[in-house]
Amino acid sequence: MDLSKVPIPKSGKKLDNIWADKISKYWVEQNNSSIKRFIAGGEWGQAYEIEDNKVLKVTVGIEEAAYAYEAMKDKPFGYVPIHEVLRVNESVFIIIMDLIEQPEYLMNITKELDDILDSKSLSINSDPKSVEDLIQNDFMIEILFDLHDIVVSNDKFPMGDVHCENIGFKLGTTELVVIDQMFDFVDEKYYQKEIEQME
Repeated sequence: MDLSKVPIPKSGKKLDNIWADKISKYWVEQNNSSIKRFIAGGEWGQAYEIEDNKVLKVTVGIEEAAYAYEAMKDKPFGYVPIHEVLRVNESVFIIIMDLIEQPEYLMNITKELDDILDSKSLSINSDPKSVEDLIQNDFMIEILFDLHDIVVSNDKFPMGDVHCENIGFKLGTTELVVIDQMFDFVDEKYYQKEIEQME
């Protein structure tokens, strides 16, 4: 496959699903791996479970790719371990990260936390004590405080996009991790510099 033929999506447009499939299949062929299942597709990319409990994500999220590239080097607390970030072209990237577990009970808890915070126009950055009295479940309170700790402890890696769909556990544990963060709050030149360093 000639990666130079991968189309550059127009601004604000996602990569065509067929091309995302082609790119992922090319990567696993080149790396003696295989795709075990399609996980999900969203506005900016598609994710696939591959061998060795990892996820391959094809994305047009430039800020997300730059964030993952720095996180691969600096390993911020509470962020999913990143193994590789590759640039396909100026708009398309491959991210290889750890597979996380998202059991239904955790998804229900984090969705409820999202709803509670939204009802008070708060975010996970807000003091969790301000909504603690609205939560009856001790485990849910523990999740709220753990997520708050992840967000506020990462000055260099602000995690502004924390919501129920991008929270999970490290495999075989109940250690919370966050995935799919983006550089929302920095100058574009900052993450463009990161992108230039990618292969």
